[in-house]
Amino acid sequence: MDKSYRFLFDTEPTDEQLAELMRAVATEVKERAKLADQKYRALMQQQLKQTLEKWKSIQKKHENNKA
Repeated sequence: MDKSYRFLFDTEPTDEQLAELMRAVATEVKERAKLADQKYRALMQQQLKQTLEKWKSIQKKHENNKA
């Protein structure tokens, strides 16, 4: 793609330029979505771990109160 092309109000990009721009945008969107998914999954794992630890702590307190 011609990197020197600038979108101007009075000129249209060629079909080739527009297609290349769309490919570049699609690639970037896929990369960003992959990173966002990885971050989301890591956050969910962290929150699950914290919730399980909290639950275990509550269970121990209840067991100690029974004795």
